[in-house]
Amino acid sequence: MPRSDRCGLWSLTRQYKDPKAKRGPYWQISYTRNTKSRSYYVRPDCVPVIRMEISAYKRFKKLMDEWVDLAIEASKLRMKIHKTTHSE
Repeated sequence: MPRSDRCGLWSLTRQYKDPKAKRGPYWQISYTRNTKSRSYYVRPDCVPVIRMEISAYKRFKKLMDEWVDLAIEASKLRMKIHKTTHSE
C-alpha cells in the first residue's frame, strides 16, 4: 500500500501521531479549493473509496485538459479558415 496518493491539489497521506517511531498511523485527505486549504481525517475503511474518487478526479482533469487543448486548436483552425476565405 503506497504511503500517499497525490493528484493536483488533492492528497491522501498516511500520517503518524509519533512520526519518528511511526506509531499511531492515521489517514488524512488534504485539498485546496478557492484558495482555501482543508484537511480531514479519513477512516481506514474509507481509504479505498477515497482512492477511487481521486482516481476518477484525475481522469476527469486529464480529459478536461485534452478538451481545452482541442477547443483551442479548433478555434485556431476556424480563424485560419475564416482568414483564407475572407481575404481577397
